[in-house]
Amino acid sequence: MSRSGNPFDELIGATPEEFQMSPAYIAYSAAGIDARGNHELDQEVAILAKMLEQNAQFPVLSANLYDSEFLASKHYYPAAIGVTKGLRSNLQAH
Repeated sequence: MSRSGNPFDELIGATPEEFQMSPAYIAYSAAGIDARGNHELDQEVAILAKMLEQNAQFPVLSANLYDSEFLASKHYYPAAIGVTKGLRSNLQAH
């Protein structure tokens, strides 16, 4: 049974050992997004680390995961600089 009502919860799993894939991060990667904020804290942090390592092919922005036991600086960034049509903009996680 899904914990949040999301039909993909079974692929994400309830524990890190049950994790198979993150359909959302695979879709975001396939869409070619430049960066994404994190809204996956309804899962435990060890599962989030697996999602990012296996399925996110883009930088994830987060300002609230500092000093986590399971996440390192390779998993997320507190900010990023984006360039669109030559204009630089600052993206910050809150």
